[in-house]
Amino acid sequence: MTFSMMWNLQRKCSGCSFRAANPPFGKGVSAALLMSATAAALQFQSNQGPDVQQTIARLNSGIHAVSDGEHYVTVVLAEIDTSARSLRYMNCGHNPALLLRGKTGQVETLDSSCPPVGMFEQELCELTRLEIDTGDVLVFYTDGVTEAANRLEEEFGLQRLTSIVQETSSLSAEEIMRAISLQTSEFCQDNGFSDDVTILVVKCEFGKSPE
Repeated sequence: MTFSMMWNLQRKCSGCSFRAANPPFGKGVSAALLMSATAAALQFQSNQGPDVQQTIARLNSGIHAVSDGEHYVTVVLAEIDTSARSLRYMNCGHNPALLLRGKTGQVETLDSSCPPVGMFEQELCELTRLEIDTGDVLVFYTDGVTEAANRLEEEFGLQRLTSIVQETSSLSAEEIMRAISLQTSEFCQDNGFSDDVTILVVKCEFGKSPE
């Protein structure tokens, strides 16, 4: 598989896992510290094994214990199994990731199915499993991308992002990421970005069909 990313990415024995974390609700030093702690906790939990549900449950318990629901983090935790050609993910209050199907060019959204991590004592989030194939493209991003605004205060939006992914889906993951970055930058050049901008693109290239 080909990866182009700004998020941390780890390979697992049967595939690879990756994660996207949005800055916690609220600004300032406490939010930055919570973000750093969340990233470290995700790294540690992922090294213990690729159980997506257990990782989210433990992360939620840890964050809620120290913040009591006052601060929370939106998270997408996903795992690709290259041998089974499948994607398993949990989206906890994060922006909907995009999945472009290489065979049809259609784009599906990987929507949130539960509240952000740390908001409540128990995290009741469904694990979703999807089949993926060669040519499929996954795009994860933070809200700084879709909320980038031009001088007319129009937001870049999910539709523009989707169109870029469809138009560039034949390119490499790195080229798709660069196209998204370039077009969002041009769109908001008069105002600049008002929030963080992070993009992860995954393009599936499995090779031979599994037996």
